[in-house]
Amino acid sequence: MFTNMGLHIIKNPAGTFSFVGSIPQELGAKVKPTSSDIMAGRYFMDGKTAYAVKFPVFKTREDAVNHAEKSGFTVI
Repeated sequence: MFTNMGLHIIKNPAGTFSFVGSIPQELGAKVKPTSSDIMAGRYFMDGKTAYAVKFPVFKTREDAVNHAEKSGFTVI
């Protein structure tokens, strides 16, 4: 398993923090895809079930790093 895939954290204009780069699916949550997810090709198939992956936004950079490390990934 790769633990460092170019995962970075940025500070968003709203003051929150999120992942950018090659984000592993394990850091997100599987959700039902919206019609815009489907039209833009941002969904996956698990058998006959479609899903999209949505990634969390964090209040602090440390929260984002902790989330990644709990899942076995390293932030660079």
